[in-house]
Amino acid sequence: MNMFVLILLVVNFLTMPLFYLFLKSRFNADKLLGDIRIEVDKLVLELGREADRDVALLESRIANLRSLMDEADRRILLADRDDLRRREIDIQNKLPLIAKNEPINTLEPPSKSEPEQKKSKPVTIYTRPMPVNTASFSEPVIPTKEAVLSLVRKGFSADLIANQLSLPLGEVELILNMNSSSL
Repeated sequence: MNMFVLILLVVNFLTMPLFYLFLKSRFNADKLLGDIRIEVDKLVLELGREADRDVALLESRIANLRSLMDEADRRILLADRDDLRRREIDIQNKLPLIAKNEPINTLEPPSKSEPEQKKSKPVTIYTRPMPVNTASFSEPVIPTKEAVLSLVRKGFSADLIANQLSLPLGEVELILNMNSSSL
């Protein structure tokens, strides 16, 4: 038995430097720093790709918004022209028939020298009342996710956000956990 212990001791002394060299090379500071640099470079490349993708999405949304704004401006101009034409037609229909030689004086009422104009009654124009669109007067509805994220960016805690928006605390925390990368 002593011989077995002695052989085991000799083998341990011989393998200990081998294991030491192996572990030293495996956990070398330069090697660990190199591995960390490689991982950081990969992360930077991935972040760059994500940023490029996000920029492309934003540019496409900006282009869509500009086209929508151009379309809205075009429709506003058409509506203004249509409104101007309607006003001109209304003015032409409301004015009394005037001889072509007489100038139109809109500041002074016409002279009442003729007998038929003595007892003239005011003209009443009946129009349909405009329907009131109550939806345009209400505040726009902000999606829950955007409301939670905007309050978090302002520094509110999850408890206060849940109370403010009348949401369960678990739902607020779920939204925060799912969007933690954008905060």
